[in-house]
Amino acid sequence: MTLDYSGKEFFVVKVLFYILCVLGALLALFLIYVLFLWICNLFVSTKKEYDHNSRFYRGLLYSATSFVVWMLRIKVHVTGIEKIPEDELPLFVSNHRSNYDPILQW
Repeated sequence: MTLDYSGKEFFVVKVLFYILCVLGALLALFLIYVLFLWICNLFVSTKKEYDHNSRFYRGLLYSATSFVVWMLRIKVHVTGIEKIPEDELPLFVSNHRSNYDPILQW
């Protein structure tokens, strides 16, 4: 049995193959990213209180949060940011209107 595709059928099969390849590559990249986050998580002690933020782990937290917000298509709307003083540390208090608020407020 041989597969003999004509011009249009061959083009459709080829396009579907490329789409599946791209989706597979994206899934592989996502799984590699999750594996990297999990491996980095192994080195964090939950019993130790840290006195300063690690730039590496803070960057991982920001990137993972940004990725989740992007994947879930969450729109963030900020008003009044110009009222925050730049020379002082502000106290951030919010009314949690959804379950996403604690994730977004890292």
